[in-house]
Amino acid sequence: HIKLAHDFAFDSLFTGLQTKLEQVPHIEAWQSESPKLATAMSELPTFTLSPLTYITQIGDHLLTLPQQLEPFISQEHTALETALRATELPYSETIGSTPASPDHESDIAEPWIASITNATMHIYLQQILKIAHLSHHGAEQLSTDIEYLCNVLNALEVSPNFQLKQLTDLLRAHPEQYEKTAVDCKIAPALYRVVAAARSIEL
Repeated sequence: HIKLAHDFAFDSLFTGLQTKLEQVPHIEAWQSESPKLATAMSELPTFTLSPLTYITQIGDHLLTLPQQLEPFISQEHTALETALRATELPYSETIGSTPASPDHESDIAEPWIASITNATMHIYLQQILKIAHLSHHGAEQLSTDIEYLCNVLNALEVSPNFQLKQLTDLLRAHPEQYEKTAVDCKIAPALYRVVAAARSIEL
């Protein structure tokens, strides 16, 4: 029963995020082209691009996770609190029966935040790798979106998945320096080949 309750709670927190994440491969901005970018992608400062609406909405949702969890981790829910400490959440390690920290609400919320943010990173990576084509502008835009998400994760004191950083490096690499970037950053061939294909970079 506890697992079913937690699956329901996880789904209620993550379903909205998953819906937005599943739209990622179909966003038209990835194929859009800017004449300036087409000739000199590396000359355009990143700060001229803003994150797209889908990722800011995801970021807003993640930043409100502590507030969304608050009703379930208050002092008045002792039985639920006990259950929260002894169950396995999706996309996270088993939560052991550890003593309560002085900030008991933070102690309980952290595994849930980790579970939701890990799921977000996992699904986001999966969906990014389904993007069929990335123009120069699209690659720069996507790297901006990933960087925004990483900033949100840092605000939640969650370490971004290392593959997100690698993706940013691949998306921003000049085509002539692409393979060198992949080698220098020790990026797995499966990852850099998919991104190269989307960016129409011949290896």
